[in-house]
Amino acid sequence: MDRAVDWRAVLPDDAPLPPPAYRAGCEAFVRGVREALGDDLVSAYLYGAVTFPRPEGWVLDVDFHTLLARPPTDARRQALRQLHADLAGVGEPGGELDGYHLLLADAGSSWPPTGVGGVSPSTGGDLADGPVDEAWALHRAHVRAGRVAVLHGLDPRGVVAAPSWRELLEGLRAELRYVVDHPEHAAFGVLSACRVAWSVEHRDVVVSKATAARWGATAHPAWAGALDAAVRAYTRRPRPGDDEVLARGRAAIVPAAVEALASAD
Repeated sequence: MDRAVDWRAVLPDDAPLPPPAYRAGCEAFVRGVREALGDDLVSAYLYGAVTFPRPEGWVLDVDFHTLLARPPTDARRQALRQLHADLAGVGEPGGELDGYHLLLADAGSSWPPTGVGGVSPSTGGDLADGPVDEAWALHRAHVRAGRVAVLHGLDPRGVVAAPSWRELLEGLRAELRYVVDHPEHAAFGVLSACRVAWSVEHRDVVVSKATAARWGATAHPAWAGALDAAVRAYTRRPRPGDDEVLARGRAAIVPAAVEALASAD
């Protein structure tokens, strides 16, 4: 990627441009991956909040996949490791570099792929093989629906397979397991659980946290206070007392999402 990305061209029409620092960080990341991998880099793309309409100031992670022609050599793996260390705070305050380096040969499979240098908060930045993208079905659904921004190379919409509802349910279960296991991330848990509830209700997983929160506040009025506090956390406008509101809301919303998902078919 020798020139700046035409962000307006690569984003869905209804997604606002991300802040300049975010755009510059993503371009630096893809440029670094290309330098590390050379022609082995087949595709690099973003998914997640950046591809949706969202409130002003929303915290944006760099949710990414890269597709590689072959497993990286030790030297190229080390170059990737150094790149991730250098760009640990890429983008803007509050966001994280969160994604997976995948083999192109695995990208057409319905089976959750193992990264050949996956990076996520749960791995602490480890670039050994793994982890598995347990949300692969959800990510495929978003890509197939056009919620993707291709920053380099091949468009993944021609590669990834459409997921079945059963696969999507497994992805939602994995998402909820992470929420249940990490009560310290209360705002994330409230919004993610609400999004799971929306997905079960609508039999559709292609929705942003912000949109699901608006639905949840109307469909479940008792959730509104916690959802509002979670949105404030994600837009970096917290109020005194929000931590307590989020804790109480999480205690109600997460079990409701678990119950809804348990009864889904």
